[in-house]
Amino acid sequence: MSGRNTDFRRVKTPGVVEPPYNQEELNDQTRRMIGVRRDWYGLDIEPEYDTALYQPEGRWLRVARHPTVGEDILTFDWYNRFGIPHEVSLPNSPHGFISFRLWMVQVARAWSKPVRAAGLNPDLFGGIYDQGRINFFQVMRFRIARQRAYAFYVGLAWYKQQCVLTTRPGNMDIFGEYTPEGPIEMQILFSLVGLDFNFIHVSTEEIERLKRFIRSPAVRTTFIEYATDYLETNENTTIPRWNIIQPSLSNPDLAASRAAAYGRTWEDSSRLNKTHWSHEDHAIRFILTLYEAATRQLEYDDIGTWNARSFERFFFSTASAPDMADRHWFGYSLLNLLLLSWQYNQVVAWDNYPAVLVPALYEGFRPARIRYPRPNLGEIDLSPHTPWIWFDDYVPTMDLQTAVTLGLIEPATADQLNAQESPTEMTDDGRIRPEEVQPGWRPELDTIPFFPLG
Repeated sequence: MSGRNTDFRRVKTPGVVEPPYNQEELNDQTRRMIGVRRDWYGLDIEPEYDTALYQPEGRWLRVARHPTVGEDILTFDWYNRFGIPHEVSLPNSPHGFISFRLWMVQVARAWSKPVRAAGLNPDLFGGIYDQGRINFFQVMRFRIARQRAYAFYVGLAWYKQQCVLTTRPGNMDIFGEYTPEGPIEMQILFSLVGLDFNFIHVSTEEIERLKRFIRSPAVRTTFIEYATDYLETNENTTIPRWNIIQPSLSNPDLAASRAAAYGRTWEDSSRLNKTHWSHEDHAIRFILTLYEAATRQLEYDDIGTWNARSFERFFFSTASAPDMADRHWFGYSLLNLLLLSWQYNQVVAWDNYPAVLVPALYEGFRPARIRYPRPNLGEIDLSPHTPWIWFDDYVPTMDLQTAVTLGLIEPATADQLNAQESPTEMTDDGRIRPEEVQPGWRPELDTIPFFPLG
């Protein structure tokens, strides 16, 4: 192992900016932190209705409580857990950025557009009240719920996979909680298919079926293309963004353009121009090709919707969801497992790696000292120029309490899925419920400064 790279983090954890500090900079940093932590939803703030539509940008703060210890105290906060920025930009403002919650009540609430509403009785109203209005606050609340789900399940699955490759299960997960120990096979299956397996007793037959599938041409040939085209020249990469991949694959209106852009078979690779492809482009290509090849392979073995089990069901599913129920989740999570296993092999050089691809499923496997980069959980879409969608709140498809009972996740981790950005109850369009209104106040500087991380 000598001389091999064991740290796949894209960026090393930076230390705090060296003292002496400029007091004005420290005061500004502290003001920003107070702005982020303040519950602006609890104040009766009028929207800035004269704010024209613009393209907002988000940014995250990195701060420490001690001038010489570079520990980011925001690593596991609500914003970092879910890919939602601490601050959002303002147009042509000397202040530049304001906290996300203040932007929601001042700016997002100010933007609105007419929408088709459920019509009233035409005999009485003649259709004149069939139009309603929706503001961007409501749209953003829907986006927040979706982004929370994307980030939660990606972070959960990534933790399960990297944990079996690097340490014994039981270390701190992406949510800052400690996950109980469990068999490696159960941890891997949970990351791939959720609770859709015999979690009371993971049978040898079930594990062998998964191992055979991973060794099959459907997976090996498809992964070789992905590794050749992307991974071998980006060995320090983290996992691709599910919040980009899932909407792209689930939209039926994009079927023709997807086929043209990514192809569906191994033979299509030679005609595709991949010069400017992102990681997500390569991941979509992997998933589409995998599903095409796997479906043919399963049908050849006389496996269909009537007798498919566990991971096989995903290839015949039509489900669309931001979580593990989505039909493409298995392909996405399998790619992440293959990616992490490939990076593991760069350190350990497992003897039979090219044939098995996932050494953790085999006897004799030992975790290695590898430092993976934190997963890319994606970022919420702040743009008012993308389609305004305001469906009902996200309803989880997995019974997380069952996962807690089985010891797969901690109760505190399960609670994170529904964590809100504010304890204040608000209506869908951003109006504060009367009992929630707080008296106005102006926070003073915290007596303990926040030191900016470099």
